[in-house]
Amino acid sequence: MKHLALMVAVASFALIAGTGSAIADDCSGRDHTTGTVVGAGGGALIGGLATHSVAGVVVGGVVGGLAGNAIARSNDCERQDERSTYYEDRDRQQTYDNQQAYDNQQRQQAYDNQQAYDNQQRQQAYGNPRALDNQQGYDDQQ
Repeated sequence: MKHLALMVAVASFALIAGTGSAIADDCSGRDHTTGTVVGAGGGALIGGLATHSVAGVVVGGVVGGLAGNAIARSNDCERQDERSTYYEDRDRQQTYDNQQAYDNQQRQQAYDNQQAYDNQQRQQAYGNPRALDNQQGYDDQQ
């Protein structure tokens, strides 16, 4: 009976230690309970088959739970890094595209202003707007 109470105490401790670390992390804010539970189950199964004892099940469960939690955290953080990189690249491209559109608009406006200025200068040089047409006709005849 003494050994059974000790095993129950150890198993309870192992369960708390194995799943207690399944709290939310800084990467995504989600917990990793699924990875911890799957790891603990797999570790307990392997530990029990390898040692044929309850102690092996308990130790395997604890080690498997910790490993499952670590793997779940690692995968989650890597996905979070990929997502943040995607959004940073997208925002950078959008900023570049907006700057290009603004630059093109400024160039077009400067070109239009220059054309309007040149037309105004030509009209003033010839005295009236139709004088330009007459002058061009005169140049064509020569």
